[in-house]
Amino acid sequence: MRFKDIRIAYRLSLGFMSLVVITIMIGLMALQKMKLLSQQTEKMYKQPLSISNEIRDIQSNINAIQQSVKDIFTANSGTEFHEILLSINKNELNTYSAFNIVLERFDEDRHLVIDALDVFNGWKPIRERIIKYAKMRKIDKAKKVMKTRGYQHVELLGEKMELLTSVTRKNGENLFSGAQRIYEESMVSMFFLVVMSLLIGIIITIFTTISITGPLKNIIHSLNVISHDNLEAELQVERNDEIGQLANAFRAMQANLLQKAKKAKKIDEHRNWIKTGQTELYEQMRGNQEVKELANNVIRFICEYLNIQIGTLYIFYERTRHLKLRGTYSFTPPNDKAKFVKLGEGLLGQAVVDKANIKLKDIDYKYFVCNSSLAEIVPRNILIVPFMVEEKVIGVMEFGKLKHFESQDNELLAAVAENLAIAFDSSLMRYRNIRLKKKQNLI
Repeated sequence: MRFKDIRIAYRLSLGFMSLVVITIMIGLMALQKMKLLSQQTEKMYKQPLSISNEIRDIQSNINAIQQSVKDIFTANSGTEFHEILLSINKNELNTYSAFNIVLERFDEDRHLVIDALDVFNGWKPIRERIIKYAKMRKIDKAKKVMKTRGYQHVELLGEKMELLTSVTRKNGENLFSGAQRIYEESMVSMFFLVVMSLLIGIIITIFTTISITGPLKNIIHSLNVISHDNLEAELQVERNDEIGQLANAFRAMQANLLQKAKKAKKIDEHRNWIKTGQTELYEQMRGNQEVKELANNVIRFICEYLNIQIGTLYIFYERTRHLKLRGTYSFTPPNDKAKFVKLGEGLLGQAVVDKANIKLKDIDYKYFVCNSSLAEIVPRNILIVPFMVEEKVIGVMEFGKLKHFESQDNELLAAVAENLAIAFDSSLMRYRNIRLKKKQNLI
């Protein structure tokens, strides 16, 4: 399946899901880095920080024990001496507890802790000898032991503790550097992923936008072309997505407009055809023509304009109540009697009485005979059209045609009927006036 055939909703969903996946990846990486930072912080707390605190407590307890040993020499009573011993024992227990914590949390160079603990254990016999001499009130011997072996041991213990402090500080610096490195790597990774997500989002947005706006521009161009009356403009969009559906709807609308335009054009052509027929017929009726001349001109024009093979035009004379043949086209009456029709006689007379058209289709007898030098033609379709003004019948036309009469024939004849009646009524009026003037002149 081509990308452009994927529905726009699916494309947008795909782009959105891509951004969601990238965001989840950024979140997971951030969680992973946060976990590493958390572990590093926990190490820093359990090792350098807590160990440093315990080493500080050990050094404080050692100093307190050392001071208590010095206070033995100045004790004035047994009670005071006993309290000093209790203080020494308490600080000693606290020191062992702190050593146990340091030994538990010191991951590297544990032998340094053990060496410091051994030195501390080695200090206890020296303290006990000093305390023993003090109880025996051998103060000089006690001070001598303290100044020689006691101070030397305390100094050695201080060196061991200083070494532990230095190693702990170094471990703390290493852990802090590791945490700093993890933080910097996390920032770089996050920046890279954010930039990549932005680039991917921009690419998806641009690609999706182009795939949508390009066909829309084609549709807009086609609409502009159609707005300039070019309904046959071809839309070059072939897709199966929503844009394709829009293009198909556009083509359906275009086809409908084209069909309506053709229909409107046909109607306009039909109207123009009728209007042209009326105008040209009016040209045939211009001037002060006699009835016979006018009748021949009218029947000839109508038969030729409507492609009718034969036609006659009768004028109704109210005084005698009969119709008289005044104009013909491709027809010769067989005798003089055929030139006159009584009111109500035959289809012609009946049409005048009814004041309505009469149409015959596919007749199988010789109603009309159209003569020529080559052949005798018998029309199969007859149309009789009376023309009148203000419900007053002036005359009637009779047509014979080989093919069926079309609706446009009836429309044109209906459109010109009243004008024909007025024209013939005027011609008859002029004829009567002329006859009246002649009679008056004779008198």
